[in-house]
Amino acid sequence: IDAAHHAGGGVVNVEPGCHVITTLFLRSGVELHLQRGAVLQAHPDLSRYPRCAAAADNKDQSPYHLIVAEDCENIAITGDGIIDGNDMVFWKPCASPDEYPYGIFRFTVRDQRPSPLVELVRCRDVRLAGFTLRASPGWGLHVFDCDQVSVTGLTVRGHPYGPNTDGIGINGSRDVRVAHCDVDTGDDAIIIKATNADSRSERVTVTNCVLASNCAALGIGADVVGVVRDLVFSNCVVKKSLRMIQVEMWFTGTVERAIFA
Repeated sequence: IDAAHHAGGGVVNVEPGCHVITTLFLRSGVELHLQRGAVLQAHPDLSRYPRCAAAADNKDQSPYHLIVAEDCENIAITGDGIIDGNDMVFWKPCASPDEYPYGIFRFTVRDQRPSPLVELVRCRDVRLAGFTLRASPGWGLHVFDCDQVSVTGLTVRGHPYGPNTDGIGINGSRDVRVAHCDVDTGDDAIIIKATNADSRSERVTVTNCVLASNCAALGIGADVVGVVRDLVFSNCVVKKSLRMIQVEMWFTGTVERAIFA
């Protein structure tokens, strides 16, 4: 990835096979292409991961991630391969239903976990297409303070009773299009947030997606401290959910001009 970036950009191909890794850092001008049969799996030993500074104010963030892009332009993750979070190595089962987080999830975090699994921060011109993101031990894909983002054709599979296994989170980002994704998770499937006071999620469209969740399928919040506005959710199928449509606010932020059609 670094070599492609220093050469002016290009495509980095991940060949078929299971590749156990710690954090990969994307660079401007680079497309990470996961060939069919390629699996990038999270290493179970967090001591081998670099610590990253938290960009968003949220308790479910950790300093560990599998793929990170910060302050990048013109980046992409594409292909028919798989990003695997190796969820169970970071969890332990609850001793009884009385300990279930939120009364739903049957596992808790052992100590720390990679969350979000894919963390994009302050990037521009982002393309995510085709790959599968599965077994995330926390949040799956987190797009924070980014501009001009296209998320198309992703398959997201999270454990139905895993703790905080959100699928696709758009947080304080602008001009984002999510389309033709298939998301089945324990926590929110596709969620729009603005967790920081100065953050703005604006001009976001979610269309032609198939969703399932033990929480919200299509949602805004609950942690909106900044501004969420000008959203359109359209032509989506919800197979199951606790809440098909969510507009929920725990804080005194702003939500305006949102259409569910």
